[in-house]
Amino acid sequence: MAAPMSFLPRVIIGATTFAVVVAGTFYLYYRSRHIFRRKPSKALSPDKPTSSQYLDSTTEEADYQREVFQALASYHAERHERDNSIISLILLLESDDESQLCKVLTTVANKAAFTEEQNAVRFAGGLPVIMRLLERDSDRVRTCAATCIANLALNNHNQPVLKCCIPTLLALSTDPLHTKGLRLASIQALVNLSVSGQCGELFSYPGALHSLFALIGDGSTSLGQQALRVLVNLSADETVVPTLLGFQVPGDFTTQLEPHHTPESLLRMLSFLINLRSSPLASVGGNSQVTNASRGSSFRDLLIGGADELKVAVETLVHHGNTNVEQQARRLLAMLSAF
Repeated sequence: MAAPMSFLPRVIIGATTFAVVVAGTFYLYYRSRHIFRRKPSKALSPDKPTSSQYLDSTTEEADYQREVFQALASYHAERHERDNSIISLILLLESDDESQLCKVLTTVANKAAFTEEQNAVRFAGGLPVIMRLLERDSDRVRTCAATCIANLALNNHNQPVLKCCIPTLLALSTDPLHTKGLRLASIQALVNLSVSGQCGELFSYPGALHSLFALIGDGSTSLGQQALRVLVNLSADETVVPTLLGFQVPGDFTTQLEPHHTPESLLRMLSFLINLRSSPLASVGGNSQVTNASRGSSFRDLLIGGADELKVAVETLVHHGNTNVEQQARRLLAMLSAF
């Protein structure tokens, strides 16, 4: 019978066995984590897209470029078609057939409500052709031509050419022998031509201003209201203001400020006077002794001298009842009372 193992060897053997078991456990744990742990896929790396992602991106870019190309091609095709259409219409304006001329001019006028068509008419050389039609004997043709010019004049690039017909439009709008439609179409064209300030030199001669003031009349007609709109536009144009300030005040001018006129008419008249009074040129060379607007004084004298008749008319409008009219009347009254 073997002698029993001493205590020390048992301890050593037990410790060694425990160490082996622990080491084996850690080894198995490590191996299991290494085997089953998912490594990050390079396909998901934001810096290195997969081939499928690359293909998707390339396809999207190609689709976008194709859409842009198609849009550009469509735009150029439409523009080419539009330009050809305008050129064809301009060629038809050489006809002597009154009915055909009116139809073509009406078509061009409708197209000229849009900027691209306004430019297309200019590029096609159509502006001089349309302007020449104002010289025709037919009021019907001239009315259609004036309407067309009114729409084309909304484009500032067209105005350097169209301004040449201002004297003709003034003559047509002031001649009572012409139809009302022609006169209204002509004055509407003048309204649009006077907005930008590019045509001031053709409105600056006394004959033009005299015609416009004569058209105003008692301010009750649509023709007179359009003429007043032209004068309001011109009163904000520094190239015309010197002539306006030196222009003789019509004898019945202050009657335009009587309360029975429409608020729109009163606002235009007040705006006209305020624009003139606001100009630095208004305070140069005026006569401060003017007391009556009907004695042949100029607008400069009237505004600087603060004619009593004008002040009374404006003071009445301070209590008009329309907020906008009252506000503008107070503003003008303050300007007149400053001197």
